[in-house]
Amino acid sequence: MSLDFEKIKVKCPFCGGEFYSKERQRIIKSKLLVAEGTDAHIFSIYACQTFRGDREVQVMHFSGNSDLNPFLQELKTLEDFNKVESLVLARDVEKDTSTAVESIKLSLEKAKLPCPSTPFCYTTEGAPRTAFMLFPGPSYKKGTLEDLCLSTIQGDDNLMGCVDAFLGCVTKTGEKLRQRHKNKLYAYLSGKDKYKGMKLGEATRAGAWNWDHAAFTPFKKIIQQM
Repeated sequence: MSLDFEKIKVKCPFCGGEFYSKERQRIIKSKLLVAEGTDAHIFSIYACQTFRGDREVQVMHFSGNSDLNPFLQELKTLEDFNKVESLVLARDVEKDTSTAVESIKLSLEKAKLPCPSTPFCYTTEGAPRTAFMLFPGPSYKKGTLEDLCLSTIQGDDNLMGCVDAFLGCVTKTGEKLRQRHKNKLYAYLSGKDKYKGMKLGEATRAGAWNWDHAAFTPFKKIIQQM
């Protein structure tokens, strides 16, 4: 007997949500956090659970920065979008903060959604209340989620020295490290027996980051205010 996999529900191991493999995303909660990429998706799920102590936030994700606008356009057509009270977007700064901010604002404006004036603050008019967060944080002019996670590591100065020495040695061989933030993060994780072989999201689930670190404070504030 053959199985019709499109009619079999699967369960997300991270958020617990159940869905059919080919169905559109469904809005099941009034608080939405939309993150860029799979790792940020998983990271955000655990951040919400840690900072709020509940499961009242639904976390979705879009593939890449260029996909944010079509994602928001699609999101608005979903059933029960009118019941969404809070909407938070999260993405990497990457090379330049101002470029990231303008990109998010443009996507929100094209989708005719409320647009905050700056990162890490909520809109005061319109619905839903909207905010956006940039990794690695408000004090950075460039960077990524990997940089944020690495900034929370305490007591591993010797290991990070080894990581920097390793990457320096690799660079001297002529190897081009085009995503050095990822090289650095995964070199660090490979040096910890508990986290070896894990991706960022998996390491988050395994407890690799210090959630009490000050670097998480701006993100904690926005998530708690949802």
